[in-house]
Amino acid sequence: MDEQSQNMQASENAPILHKEHKNKLWFIAIAVVILLTAGGIYWHYRKQQPTSQVQFTAVTQDEGQVKTMADANNYFGFNLYRDIEKKKPDTNLFVSPLSLSQALGMTANGASGTTLTEMQKVLGLSNLGLDNANQYSRTTLDSLKSSTVNSNPEIQSGDKPTSNIANSLWANKNSSFLPAFTDTVSKYYDGTSQSLDFANPQSLLTINQWVSDRTNAKITNALDDLSNADLLLIDAIYFKSSWEIPFDVSQTQNTSFKTENNGSKTIPMMSNQSSYTYAEDNGLQIVALPYLGNYSMVAFLPKQGTNIADVVSSMTFANYQDYIKKLSSQDGIVKLPKFNIQYSDTDILSDLTDLGMTTAGTSQADFSKMSDVPQMISAVIHKTFISTDEKGTEATASTVVKMMSTAVGPGSTPPPPFQFTADHPFFFTIQNNTDNSIIFMGTVNDPS
Repeated sequence: MDEQSQNMQASENAPILHKEHKNKLWFIAIAVVILLTAGGIYWHYRKQQPTSQVQFTAVTQDEGQVKTMADANNYFGFNLYRDIEKKKPDTNLFVSPLSLSQALGMTANGASGTTLTEMQKVLGLSNLGLDNANQYSRTTLDSLKSSTVNSNPEIQSGDKPTSNIANSLWANKNSSFLPAFTDTVSKYYDGTSQSLDFANPQSLLTINQWVSDRTNAKITNALDDLSNADLLLIDAIYFKSSWEIPFDVSQTQNTSFKTENNGSKTIPMMSNQSSYTYAEDNGLQIVALPYLGNYSMVAFLPKQGTNIADVVSSMTFANYQDYIKKLSSQDGIVKLPKFNIQYSDTDILSDLTDLGMTTAGTSQADFSKMSDVPQMISAVIHKTFISTDEKGTEATASTVVKMMSTAVGPGSTPPPPFQFTADHPFFFTIQNNTDNSIIFMGTVNDPS
């Protein structure tokens, strides 16, 4: 083909090629528009959806950070609580770190060597020592005795808060505590001592009555039996107080509470609008509800759908203190279920062993400062009760340490009111506001 013919053919094909090129450009343009539109819809939809659940990571507490006795009490409390919670997930749980610390603190005064070292480590006392624990107990007891708790004359006497700690030692008729040990317990723990015949059924009734009298009859059977016991060390704590800002009974309404595992139940939900100390942090709402006197309930409510066990596993005495520091006064609406928890753990010795108290419950235990007869811990029995309603809270706990002889010795613009609606599982503490030391802690998975 000559040059002229080639030019003519190229000229004839040009419109076809141009058309194909234009079609490709249109296809690309349409594809880009579709992608941009889809992207815009995706981002708009994503903005409208709840953010993904906050991940709470299990942590290990650093005992080296324990600087005060309040730190030690909370350090021990969170460690023990996490261990118990792992074994009993999705249940209501309520324990008293202070009651356990008192009972085990008394017990530690009878320990020596490795047994004492392990007990101090578990109780968070490696840096502080047993002497500081004893003095802290004495200060706490004196504070409860001397304080009028609330001197506001407008408060009716029946509404004034009540808080008591009582300790006691009990010995079987063929066993005894060393005089130096009973002197220490009496001096620092106000611990009375008594000898009974544990084989006599009346002895069990006597001991249970002692606990019942000091817990306002909320714990009537601290012990089921006196088997495997030569010596007993008992602590009982009682707390009752009205809210500083009571809930109006007329505002309580039946509401659906979402339990774990996607269940639900109808429960009475209290409601109040007022000024509280409040914070939001890491997917948690935190509110402090003050009682009359120097105590508060601090409630931790995670985002809906977050497993409360993950929140508990992330709690330490240090970040608890950080949460408390972030609280600030704000207006808000607090909705809290009325609830009752009666918790009984037959024996938490295995939990204490998990935490590192490995010798105290074995024949290798050294409690030579407690008794002339070699002793070991045979059980640590903890029972608690709490009731919360529109008026306030009543809570109590008992801890019994059973000892038995062994075969061998050895600014600006105020924020809008927050909404705190505890219609799903939450964690809470009851603390002394002076040093934020936790008296009780618990999880409400299923209010009743």
